[in-house]
Amino acid sequence: MREDGIDAPTCHNTGSSFLTPIFPGVVRDLGPDFLLGYDHYYTLGPSFGPGHPCDRYARGAQFDVDLLRTMGMPPVGFEIQAGNITDVPPILPEDLLACYRTHLAAGAKGMNLYVFTGGPNFEDTGSTADVYDYCAPVAADGTVRPTYEAVRTFGRYVASRPDLLEADRARGSWAPPEGGGLSCAAAQKAMEEGFHAALRATRFPPAFAPLDGSLDPAVPLVLVAPAMMSEDAQRAVVSFLEKGGRLLLAPWAPELDHELRPCTVLRDFLGLPPRRRAASTLASPIEGEGL
Repeated sequence: MREDGIDAPTCHNTGSSFLTPIFPGVVRDLGPDFLLGYDHYYTLGPSFGPGHPCDRYARGAQFDVDLLRTMGMPPVGFEIQAGNITDVPPILPEDLLACYRTHLAAGAKGMNLYVFTGGPNFEDTGSTADVYDYCAPVAADGTVRPTYEAVRTFGRYVASRPDLLEADRARGSWAPPEGGGLSCAAAQKAMEEGFHAALRATRFPPAFAPLDGSLDPAVPLVLVAPAMMSEDAQRAVVSFLEKGGRLLLAPWAPELDHELRPCTVLRDFLGLPPRRRAASTLASPIEGEGL
C-alpha cells in the first residue's frame, strides 16, 4: 500500500485470542498510523467456547484487552459477535448481552459488531450464499430480530455510564503469557484454566502483560511452569525483582530459552540449584522432562 502511494491509516484485527501475542512486531513496524483490534466470538467452534459467553470466554476477552493495552493500542474489539453464520446454536439476546457486558468488564473501550445487518451479495460474489443474513439483529429483509433489543439495551447502558469508558480494571497480580514470549495454545490454556482461574477468586485478580520491562513492581508477578523463557524475558523479571517486585514462581525457574539453549539468568539471580529430574521407568513425552 505504501509503495503504491496509499498513505491512509490502516487497521487489522488479530483473528483470535491465541493469535494476539504475535502482533507486537507488526504494531512496532507499522507505526502510529496503524490500529490493532481483536476478534471475539463464542459460537464458532470448540476453539471459541461451548456456544455461550462463559467464564472461558471472559478470560479470552481479558487476554486480548490486556495485551492490546501493553502494545499501546486502545482495547477495541473489531469483531464482536452479533450474529452467526448458522442458526445452530441459536444466538440468544441473553447471551449477546452477557457477551457485551463481559468485554466492558474486561476493559474494552470499543466494540464493532459483526454483523449488525444482513444483506444480498452481488451476483456470483457470495462465498456462503446469495443473501448474507448471518442471523444478524437486523435481517437481510429488514426484519428486526429479538437480538436487536440486546444491542440497544447495551448501547443505552454505555451511554448512561461514560465513566466506564475511562475506567481501568482493578488488578492484583501480573500473569504474563508463557515465558513472556510467543504463547502456544497449550501454555495459554494452562494459564487461563489453572492459576489464572484460581487467582480470579482471590484478592489478586490477574492482568496479562508481556515481560518487557513495563511491569509495575507494586503488583505481584505470577509465573506458572515457565520451562522455557527468553533471556530478555528473564532479565525483565530480574529487573522487576531488583525494583522491589514480588514473585510467585511455580514450580521452578526456567533453564532453557525458546531455542532450547541453556539460559539460567533468573535461576542464577534467585540462587536456585539446578532442577533435579525425577527418576522414572515411564517414557516421558519430551526427552529429559521430569515427571
